[in-house]
Amino acid sequence: MITVALRVQPPVLHSLLVSLLATDPEIRVLDPAAEPSLADVLLLSQPDPENEDVPVSMLIQSPRSRVLALGPDARRAVLYELRPHRTPLRELSREALLAAVHGASGEAA
Repeated sequence: MITVALRVQPPVLHSLLVSLLATDPEIRVLDPAAEPSLADVLLLSQPDPENEDVPVSMLIQSPRSRVLALGPDARRAVLYELRPHRTPLRELSREALLAAVHGASGEAA
């Protein structure tokens, strides 16, 4: 079961999305009062779906959720998610370990 929280305006778009999502038996729309962090997917309307400010703050609050930011006409969307990233470093010398620490911090050694 996929749980979805809606934070969509205007109300007519919200109603249309609820109706559409209700046609899929694998999707359950959470009550509007429910905590968005309980959702697998958070549908969010934004004037510019590529503006990262709101989705990033929502991902920080709900790191296991994905945010689907919809444009005002719901024809464009951007998917935001936090994903673990792994880079194998193999055997490290002292110098390589120090360089890896600096690299991980984003600063040059």
